[in-house]
Amino acid sequence: MRLIVISVVSGFLATGSLAFFLYKKIDRIISGLLAELSTLRREIGELKSELKAVKTKPVSSSSLSRSKNRSYSSVNTLSDEYEDALDFDVSVSTTILPDTRYLQEFDSVDEMLNGDGSQKEAVFQWLNVRYKENCTNPEYLWRYAKALIEHCRHLNGDKEQEKQLVFKAKDVAFQSLQLNPNCAATHKWCAIALGRVGDFLPLNDKIKNGFLFREHIEKAIEISPEDSTSYYLLGRWCYGVYMLSWLERKVAATLFASPPTSTAEEALQNFMTAETLKPNTWPENQLYIAKCYIQMSQFEEAADWLDKAYHNSHLDEEEPEVQQEIRDSYEKYQSYLKVKRE
Repeated sequence: MRLIVISVVSGFLATGSLAFFLYKKIDRIISGLLAELSTLRREIGELKSELKAVKTKPVSSSSLSRSKNRSYSSVNTLSDEYEDALDFDVSVSTTILPDTRYLQEFDSVDEMLNGDGSQKEAVFQWLNVRYKENCTNPEYLWRYAKALIEHCRHLNGDKEQEKQLVFKAKDVAFQSLQLNPNCAATHKWCAIALGRVGDFLPLNDKIKNGFLFREHIEKAIEISPEDSTSYYLLGRWCYGVYMLSWLERKVAATLFASPPTSTAEEALQNFMTAETLKPNTWPENQLYIAKCYIQMSQFEEAADWLDKAYHNSHLDEEEPEVQQEIRDSYEKYQSYLKVKRE
């Protein structure tokens, strides 16, 4: 059902005046579905907890009564339009701990942000119209920053609009950081936004942002050491610093007493960690592993990783330019392969 709604939204957003009249109605449906999905997830989790407790502890009639009373107050927070449609037992408590509330509420939003193009575009529109009412919600803000950056893929090369979106994403991400400085995702998207605005800044500002980029990625890893994306981003930073041109190094030396330095080995270590956490699912990460080995003149190892990237089942999910670089590099270095595929 949700995919049908998203498809409708994406189609109408591209039309003229018809979108204006239908958007609010469709937006209301999406909002209700997201709320309903979040509530159902919460109820399922709590049912599991209640059932587990029942196995080890007798439940008195008074405790069941209290649980039922608590659940009624929670269910009443749903809109009347959707409350009548929810046909499930309300005898389970829906009390949510403050520090986990937002994570549960945004489960469905995360699914759409990580979905296909139509899902990302639909949830971007949904988040975009809710900024004023959520401008003090850090969990909303970093997701909105992510959606803004993802939306740049749909601009068809409009650099001026892209500039506006990435600078807005940076502001929103750092707004989230002020509200919650201990969120790994917030630090990660602060770093990503800094990287994206660098495309529109002079070289000296871009290098200054590079230091901040690394600080935020390292903080994200400290908070959430199992996130493969953060290691990939840190690897990209290390590789980028290692590949700085002579002019860029000179500019960095004039700006900082200790300009940024890194090595291909350091970059490789981070890319390999990302690969270990999510093996054989990210062709671009495998490409950068190969690029590190090329810089280290270890061409057989580079060819092996290019072979993995070239034959990766997720290759078609990468950006067209990444796919092309993988194919070109594979053709260039396949002669170094120790064992060629049949």
